[in-house]
Amino acid sequence: MVWSGQRQVSRHRQLIQYSMILALLALCGCQSGPASTKLQEKAEEIPVAPPLEPNQPRLTFISTVHDFGVVNPNSKSSCRFDFENTGTGPLTIEKKITSQCGCTVPSLPKTIYQPGEKGSIQVTFTASSSIGTATKSLTVLSDSIDGPVGLTIKANVSYQVLIEPQKFNLLPQKENADCPALTLHSIDDVPFSITRFSATNNALMVDFDPSLQQTEYTLTPIVMTDAVEKHQRGILVLTLDHPKCPEVVFEYTVKSEYELKPARVPLYNFTPGKAEVRQVILTNNYGEDFTIESATSDKQMAELIGQEEISTGEQQKSLLLKIRITPQLNKPEDRQFRDYLHLKIKDGPTLDLACWGLRSRVPGKQVTPR
Repeated sequence: MVWSGQRQVSRHRQLIQYSMILALLALCGCQSGPASTKLQEKAEEIPVAPPLEPNQPRLTFISTVHDFGVVNPNSKSSCRFDFENTGTGPLTIEKKITSQCGCTVPSLPKTIYQPGEKGSIQVTFTASSSIGTATKSLTVLSDSIDGPVGLTIKANVSYQVLIEPQKFNLLPQKENADCPALTLHSIDDVPFSITRFSATNNALMVDFDPSLQQTEYTLTPIVMTDAVEKHQRGILVLTLDHPKCPEVVFEYTVKSEYELKPARVPLYNFTPGKAEVRQVILTNNYGEDFTIESATSDKQMAELIGQEEISTGEQQKSLLLKIRITPQLNKPEDRQFRDYLHLKIKDGPTLDLACWGLRSRVPGKQVTPR
């Protein structure tokens, strides 16, 4: 898409080219020949912007794109888009400039600009907590003869101090929960210190020297197993004195020895007495071989009818389970049922798989999953 500022620059270039060609034609005088003919043809091909009529405003931006470059997650950055009324009449810009989301807030000090008058739109961008590239759009409405103008801001949301890994898993049954080494590296090679740390439920402890200043660090957190098992997810925050990166955040997930995906099996719009088959993946996150010793249900509505070994990860062992569910109701008017299939792992725990169903109270009407 071409914005009005870009069209204005293009037209200025065309006028310059056109003037140069006319000058060359004047130098050639009345000479005829291939060169003169080509110059005339070239002049005829270049479109010339029609002159503005009296009292016609035109909104012209110096640039319609601003790239913040690398910004920290959750940080605020500001820029401005300079413009000028290059028309022949007063320009009125709508005070409300629409933005793509609430993370991009524009500000316009005044709305009316006389011919030749300059102004600017201030934009404040709040980066998200997620790492990645961000592109946001704004639309400026006015009575300019060129219509609405689109503005774009770009940013690469990343830590000025690179961290690896940003996300990792903890396996409480393994030594130190199998916590990986965490590395920090200054992108701009500015030395920094680690001044403090905090972790969810104090589940991770980090040994560091606050007087040390380096561009790279390798840390091995100590995992408090009892504390880490109380929360399925958590974060480790390191506070730094880097001038462009006050803190970095590591995210972790606590993995149990065995995991069912999905953890429960729903049936919507079921028919009582009609069996349905669903698939569930049972994984050993520690990469150990296992077998199912038995499978029983409370109400005999759910049964294990098949299993096969599949690959889901380098350090995992998984089985694809086929579960047959035959809903039964106590009363014809009942709308839902629930049963549990208990999967006993040989020399291991018993996992409970919830099987349940829901149907509409209105015959023939479908229930939509939330």
